[in-house]
Amino acid sequence: MALVRVSDSTKEMLMKYAADLQGKLGRRVTLDEAIQSLLNRERTKDPALLARACVNAGGDGALIELYEERRRLYLTQASWSNLCSQPNMAYT
Repeated sequence: MALVRVSDSTKEMLMKYAADLQGKLGRRVTLDEAIQSLLNRERTKDPALLARACVNAGGDGALIELYEERRRLYLTQASWSNLCSQPNMAYT
């Protein structure tokens, strides 16, 4: 068994989540099960939920914003890698 340190506030939130999960499942739940549930929920992608969110937020605008942000990120990474690949003239 491993020891995991968390802050008091995180422990409190985890205990509340475990209690909610216990109510849904109708049985006792360990903190390990609660953490596993959170991790599995994070990995699960729901395309229908994404589609609903985009429709409510004006999907075309959100999609354009997503593409623009990805382009900015790509350009930033490309310019950073160009800087890193050049010899550093400050130390010569």
